[in-house]
Amino acid sequence: MLRSLIKKYKIWFASVLSELGEATAKLAADQCPEVKIETSLLLVDISGILREQFGLAAGAVIRALAKNLQHQRFKIRKVTLEAIGELLLCDKAGALYEHVAPQMSTIVLDKNNDVRKTAYEIIGRLLNGFSIATLRDFESQLVYLLIGGLSDEVDQIRADTIKLLDEVGLRRRALAEELGEDVGL
Repeated sequence: MLRSLIKKYKIWFASVLSELGEATAKLAADQCPEVKIETSLLLVDISGILREQFGLAAGAVIRALAKNLQHQRFKIRKVTLEAIGELLLCDKAGALYEHVAPQMSTIVLDKNNDVRKTAYEIIGRLLNGFSIATLRDFESQLVYLLIGGLSDEVDQIRADTIKLLDEVGLRRRALAEELGEDVGL
């Protein structure tokens, strides 16, 4: 129901972003696993609806979600990754990556294949979606993590990582040419 209200009253919700951020951060920190999952799904929707506005209010939410990346249930870790990816791609939210960087370094080594696969997909989306300013801050860390997928024990994850690296490389080359940077060819 909240998703419908946010869609319908987008302009009003844009005026209470800090309160929305604080409320969803508290929900993400709740002890109940179902609440953590539903909050992450809600944040994916909010990020899509309020992409231009929610980034500035996402700090508390990102910090709360970062803790959920260490949760014992793989479903919570997986949906949390999806929410973090969407939140970080909101306008002006990329710098918040620093709050999840330590957890991202460990989540790519997760024991669950779906969680690792999702982590690599999110890293690829961040590399393809971050602004140039944010890329300058985090690109090397993210590429390093993504390259780790080339040695994953699951064949499909390795194959998907190769595709992601190709996409990221092509986008970065286009961005460099657009900015007049030397691409070394």
